[in-house]
Amino acid sequence: MIDGKIDELMSLEVLIVEGRSGFMLLDKEEAFKVLLISPKDKRAEHISNRRGITIEEAEEELQVSDTERKHMVERLFKKDWLDPHNYDLVINTGKGEYEEIADFIIRAGQKR
Repeated sequence: MIDGKIDELMSLEVLIVEGRSGFMLLDKEEAFKVLLISPKDKRAEHISNRRGITIEEAEEELQVSDTERKHMVERLFKKDWLDPHNYDLVINTGKGEYEEIADFIIRAGQKR
């Protein structure tokens, strides 16, 4: 059912799927797949600021989240969620501004 809905949605001109739902597209050749990565310290700082928690709490949350995500993708999709071969583009978001990165992704997707 979910796979059918994804196929239906992918027939739209533009569809952005982010977060854990995006893993459902790993086997879709027609999908332009982007993996955003960042150093753990930058990720923890971002989560800390966004949620109003300490860096230590953010680091713990990231560890739990990464472990859950890894196991979910392995169990449901038989893939390694961090394998760059599963993606068309891998970007280190710790190396630029979010708007610049978003513009880069849009341009890359249009050229594909």
